[in-house]
Amino acid sequence: MTTRQLRVITSAMITWVVLCLDTQNVAHCQLESFPAVDAKKRNGPMLTGEYKARKETCATRCSVKENSVTMPLIVIGFVGGHVNADDVRHPEVQLAAELRRRYPRGVHAEVFANRQRETAFRQILRWLDTDGNGTLTVGEKQQAGIVIYGHSWGASETVTLARELARSSIPVLLTIQDRE
Repeated sequence: MTTRQLRVITSAMITWVVLCLDTQNVAHCQLESFPAVDAKKRNGPMLTGEYKARKETCATRCSVKENSVTMPLIVIGFVGGHVNADDVRHPEVQLAAELRRRYPRGVHAEVFANRQRETAFRQILRWLDTDGNGTLTVGEKQQAGIVIYGHSWGASETVTLARELARSSIPVLLTIQDRE
């Protein structure tokens, strides 16, 4: 993954995460903090059209009823090749660290080696099990907000994990795969 690709993906993902967190009232962020938004476009068609459409999409997917517990967004990354999940030289690891830094209470972000899909699946189940009884209720599954991304072999694990979650009736909001 090139530096330019990393910047584009990071910018898009952070913007998307902020939009979803904003609709959940977890994060109170302003559009000025979005690196992908040009200052000249802040009051132009992008905001009145695309931004509103994205926010409405997130609002329907990440909607929260009053007096309910807001589940933090779960962001799972997979590194490619024989890379360790804690190798900070890799963009997948850097992205998760940036999300944890920016949104410490609104996002669970963790990176796994591409050989650790089962571990990632179990971690997601632990995060979703808000009552701690070891079994996910329909409500706990419905409130899931999960984003999965991966590079190279990690991209394959991204798709496999999303399918595994779907078989368990756990919705995935977004997957991002980079094969280069």
